[in-house]
Amino acid sequence: MKVILKRDFDTVYDFLKMRVEAFDIDRNISGQSASGFVHLITLGFQLDSPSWFCLHLDTREGAVPDGQWTKYIEGNDCPLEQWSVALEQEDVIEVKLPDGGEFQIEDELTTMHIAQVGELFKSVLLKARAEGVLEALPLAQNCTMVIEEINGHYGWPKYENLLTEGIVQCSFYQ
Repeated sequence: MKVILKRDFDTVYDFLKMRVEAFDIDRNISGQSASGFVHLITLGFQLDSPSWFCLHLDTREGAVPDGQWTKYIEGNDCPLEQWSVALEQEDVIEVKLPDGGEFQIEDELTTMHIAQVGELFKSVLLKARAEGVLEALPLAQNCTMVIEEINGHYGWPKYENLLTEGIVQCSFYQ
């Protein structure tokens, strides 16, 4: 079976846009939310079967990447169907990258494979930031965005670069 990462890009980007457009601070599934603003946007994911990703809009005052998103996966998640099917049915999985390149997964997922998908998700967040999609949210002034693989095999940005690479710079703060 062939897994086409462009499909995952489109799925994640469309889900992100839908969640941003439908965001309601009073109905947000994120735990404590007294601030009224989104302080941290986390795109979490798992490729093991079942495969899914989660978009957590954290409204805790001063929220940082601390794994809290894992408590709120249900209701914030979306399946990655092609990965689930491929991992359950195939011995060898062919993966097609958005740039046309390809690689194979022969026995099991490795950190390198997970990083390839993490980088794809990073490009989704960067596109959403560049196109102003995230500006529809009630963003805290220093709102940041991160990506975390649930087992710790991928994370972006490095914590020390959170306020440079991960900052959601919106036009109304500039």
